[in-house]
Amino acid sequence: MAGTRERALDVDPAGAAARLAEVAETGDPVEAILVVRGSVRPVEGSGGRRWRMRLDGDHVLTFRAEWVVAARRIPAAGRKERR
Repeated sequence: MAGTRERALDVDPAGAAARLAEVAETGDPVEAILVVRGSVRPVEGSGGRRWRMRLDGDHVLTFRAEWVVAARRIPAAGRKERR
């Protein structure tokens, strides 16, 4: 996936931005569900409570383990997913 610019085909970025702007107007807390792809590793010294995901060559997302609702392996191209 490195170097590719993928996005969900059924997501309209302008529509998503409009929804985010609408919920941000009040300043109230919101709940957002994100789908991200990348490689993960635990943050050193966190005891597995914090994780770091490399999304592409330039972007890294750090998050708490309890924020994860689901995770699955993505098989390499041309290889069948193991179950």
